[in-house]
Amino acid sequence: MKITANMKIELEIEQENKGNLHGKTTLYSVVEEIGEDGGLLIHTPVYQRKRYALPDNVIIILRFSIGSNVYVAPVIYAGRVKIGNTEYEKLRQIGDIHLNQRTDYRFPVTLPVTVERLNADYANKPIKGQTVNISGGGMLLSVSEDIGINERLAFVFNTGNLETVEGTVLRSEKTNSEKYPYKISVQFAFKIPQHKQRLNKFIADQQQSAIEKIREGLNG
Repeated sequence: MKITANMKIELEIEQENKGNLHGKTTLYSVVEEIGEDGGLLIHTPVYQRKRYALPDNVIIILRFSIGSNVYVAPVIYAGRVKIGNTEYEKLRQIGDIHLNQRTDYRFPVTLPVTVERLNADYANKPIKGQTVNISGGGMLLSVSEDIGINERLAFVFNTGNLETVEGTVLRSEKTNSEKYPYKISVQFAFKIPQHKQRLNKFIADQQQSAIEKIREGLNG
């Protein structure tokens, strides 16, 4: 699966607004061509009848459709390119293309997690684990014990604040790891809005750090 010229695309940009709240802007464009370096040249998106200045400090989620399937890929803005008399925006893909199955982009990050099973039968028997990726809506994590689908859990992890977030297991699978032989996909159920706001800020900070490292590599 790959992005090609003349493909219609959708760009989703999540940025922090006033009051530390996060908002999403959705833009539309068309791919003009794929550069020799793999960069995507797209027509400048228009938002509210004005050319939209793409941010260079966030990860942008690019979506495109093939048939009835929608695919997504993370990209970053790499500047403006002029070909002849026409200017295009350049995007650089920084992650794999995959089938779109969720509304929140999950950012890869590793954090130690203590998992507490809320079922009374498992009280006071915490499970150790670590995150594989995380979003404002859920996470994928590796754990030391098998946990069933639909089981309610509480997760304790440190993002600069010690957070306790509840969630439900959507998927569980066996792995080859000795330390963490299972992986579970979890959907969060926030009881306190501030928890999600802090988590979104943590993810945004992690994205910014990752972008800076990518840019250092490109410029190096």
